[in-house]
Amino acid sequence: MGLALLGLISCENELEQPIPQQTSIVQFAENQVTISENQNEKKIVLNLSKPATKQGTVSIIITSNQLTKFVTVPAHVNGRIDLPLSKGTTSVSFLIKPVNDTQRDGDKTLSALLSEVSSGFEIGSQHSLTALILDDDDEPVVDLVEANFLVNQITTGEHESGGSVIEVSLSGPAPASGEIGIEYASVNIGYGIEIRYGIDFITEPAAENGKITLALAKGSHQANFKFIPINNQVWLGDRSIVFTLTSGEGCVKLGQLVELQLKITDDELAPKIKSYETVGGGWKVKRSYDYGYDNKLDKITWEQYTPGYLGGTYSYEYQQGRLHKMVESANRETFYLWEGDRIVKEEQYTDGLLKKYVLYGYDPAGNIGEAAFHYRQPDGSMKMGLLIVYLYYTDGNLYKKMVYNPANGLENLSLISTVTYENYLDVENPFPLEILPNVNSQPRLPGTYREEANGSDTFFNFTYEFDDMGRPLKRTATSNIGSEITTYKYQ
Repeated sequence: MGLALLGLISCENELEQPIPQQTSIVQFAENQVTISENQNEKKIVLNLSKPATKQGTVSIIITSNQLTKFVTVPAHVNGRIDLPLSKGTTSVSFLIKPVNDTQRDGDKTLSALLSEVSSGFEIGSQHSLTALILDDDDEPVVDLVEANFLVNQITTGEHESGGSVIEVSLSGPAPASGEIGIEYASVNIGYGIEIRYGIDFITEPAAENGKITLALAKGSHQANFKFIPINNQVWLGDRSIVFTLTSGEGCVKLGQLVELQLKITDDELAPKIKSYETVGGGWKVKRSYDYGYDNKLDKITWEQYTPGYLGGTYSYEYQQGRLHKMVESANRETFYLWEGDRIVKEEQYTDGLLKKYVLYGYDPAGNIGEAAFHYRQPDGSMKMGLLIVYLYYTDGNLYKKMVYNPANGLENLSLISTVTYENYLDVENPFPLEILPNVNSQPRLPGTYREEANGSDTFFNFTYEFDDMGRPLKRTATSNIGSEITTYKYQ
């Protein structure tokens, strides 16, 4: 083969060889960016050194000290983003979107690294990027301290013009400034008269729209406010208000003891009960009350028309402030015997002779639990003739009164009658049931009354009418056997 032919073949082979394509280099347009937390998004651009000659992929590894404080679009999967490269493209991008919160938790950093490209592409020298996400909240990061009332209840007199300081304690020194929000609400005790801001009390600092705000300085161990009662010249009874810690701002969070009940005692004398009268079908009973110079009950006058008249008085005597004796008539009187602060026995004498005595027992809550009546027998001995057992609700209101005949011994008592009180109203009872003259066994008004005796079962429903102080003026009792009306009067 001649040299000319060989040269021709050689030239033809060179024309058939593909022309080498230059690789496109992929890299970040910038290596550092700053993003504010309140910024919606930031576009991160990757540039190609020349248009892509074919489709491909670039992979980016995302790392951060707080991955939950931002998102990426497209979303990273386990810290990796794969971006498609289209033929002819000269750039590609992804978004960083900060999560804007209200907590001052410091600046966050994010690092992006080009980790891999498909064939036909190369990673350039600007292969990493750092993004700084700036926190836009003002307060520094602090540990929270707990706020609690120091006590859960206090009592103050209406006349105490200096007021009472109520303390909110902190679990430690406040690491920064903060605030405690306190709200209040009246508690309807007594006769249900509400306590009102500006009329019955004020606070320092003053309340605004029913809320007291206490400012905390850094380093504070406690916060407090002053409760100042406003004295008046009318009797409204004891009243209560509940203060509640409702919010903590800045370095404060709420603890467990967030409620405090404050009771205001009235310094005026309560209006005394004067009398009550109950009228039914053809019968009537009435009781009138008189008081001594020391404001203690001095005498009860009772009248009964069934329809014939019966009546009398109970006059009370005291020794060292304690009930000592009750006189019914010139020849009958009852003495009360005490142990500690309780009457445990009463003895009734007629013409100087012991005719009856009653032994009183108390339940663990301090209520009268039983009364054992003993009567003088013809031979001069004293024998139990009646046993009454009393049961109570947890608030001290009488629930049941059960009367037993002990004729067959205490091991074999015979139930004679049962009385049940239910559906008590949240209203003070000015004419309570008295098992003993000095004991209130029914501090609230009952709503229903049931009596079971001698084979009969009678149920009464009580409805009340009240005066402008919330005291009962009238009670109507209705049942299947008739109705009766009780009217109340006050001094």
